[in-house]
Amino acid sequence: RRVVPAFVLGLCLAAALALTQYFTTPRYAYDSGRVEESLPDPTPLGLPLVGDEDADARVLLLYDYRCSHCRKLHAWLPELPELLSSEGKSVSFVLCPVPLSTECNPYISTDVDLFAGSCTLDKCALAVWRRKPEAFAGMDAFLFDESAFPRSEAECRAMAASLIGEEALEVELHSEWMRSYMSCVFELFGRTSSPGKGAVPRFVFADRYM
Repeated sequence: RRVVPAFVLGLCLAAALALTQYFTTPRYAYDSGRVEESLPDPTPLGLPLVGDEDADARVLLLYDYRCSHCRKLHAWLPELPELLSSEGKSVSFVLCPVPLSTECNPYISTDVDLFAGSCTLDKCALAVWRRKPEAFAGMDAFLFDESAFPRSEAECRAMAASLIGEEALEVELHSEWMRSYMSCVFELFGRTSSPGKGAVPRFVFADRYM
């Protein structure tokens, strides 16, 4: 008599957990394509790079610091250049943060902002890169830290300010470079987005995207 209620309760809790995971875990969706006209290239602006600077091919990686799938990719991204080198050519990845928030991304059209705050997170990471490139890896790891994912805007600002200073952070967040980068990467994002599939992480190489 005592075991049966506990057993039923256990089943109910397990079902509740399963339903919660099902409805809160982002669904995977694969998309790829090719564009006829040349795409904007943010590389000349100077961006973080994973792999050899002199690699045969440079692939742009669009990601957001509030994207859970991007966090998973981030964990094994450093291994990719070595794995792909077995194909006979060296490959490097240019890191291109692109906010998926309706606050700043004109190509995101939804009533529910699933990535609210990502404009601040992505810009703060870029600000650290601009002022102190050697500190970017630490900022990057901080924002993708699994134990505290996703970071709040306040946490992000505080971390960036501790690395480059509050005044420098404000200057970079509102700089002409930041405006130029965001304009370029948003256009790149928009022109490689199939209808209803404007998501990241996204690889862009020449006229192809995936």
